[in-house]
Amino acid sequence: MLYIGLDLTLEMNQDGMVKHYKGKVADLNDTHFYIYYPINKETKRVAFIPPDTELTVFFTDENSASYCFHTKVSRTVKDTVPLVELPLPGDHHIKRIQRREYVRVETAVDITFRFPGKAIEFVTVTDNISAGGCAAILPDGVQLQKGEHGTVEFTIKMKSGKMYTMTFQCIVIRTFTRKETEYVSVKYMNPDRNDQQVLTKFCFEKQLAHRKKGFLH
Repeated sequence: MLYIGLDLTLEMNQDGMVKHYKGKVADLNDTHFYIYYPINKETKRVAFIPPDTELTVFFTDENSASYCFHTKVSRTVKDTVPLVELPLPGDHHIKRIQRREYVRVETAVDITFRFPGKAIEFVTVTDNISAGGCAAILPDGVQLQKGEHGTVEFTIKMKSGKMYTMTFQCIVIRTFTRKETEYVSVKYMNPDRNDQQVLTKFCFEKQLAHRKKGFLH
């Protein structure tokens, strides 16, 4: 499934902090594939990743299907251009990422909605959140319709203490009422993969915390 020129996203957990890199397949053979030295997405600088570093690799194929697999750096190779060598995963080790697999957790996060087409902007609190969308309380007097486009902005705090502020284009999926409270449910449009990966980790952390407190069984 990998081929020369394929763009990759690399995720590395370093001392509890998740770092993300952009990579590209430079070469491959029957047992290994080789990537150019990756670019740190945050600093935009070329990064050296030493042997035995564990990575999660994400990529999208020609049909826009997304996949991931876990691997470990074998070594660096001195060639015309320095390369990083990694074991070539078997197809059974490559997992297809389905949107329905996004973990959705109930959590209250302050969130700002903006709908320029209707000149609407309001701050509210989420009811639940995932890497694919969220639902939030709809303030009194605010009316939204299915299919309307806007943006959402919110800040999440990871278990490590690091804060991430994210902004997504969104589309209204539906509005609904529960226990006399109005809610709006939105889907993120063309979300940044890096942000989605951070959100997925955030949701898993929240889910684990809920289980420890006995909220989930």
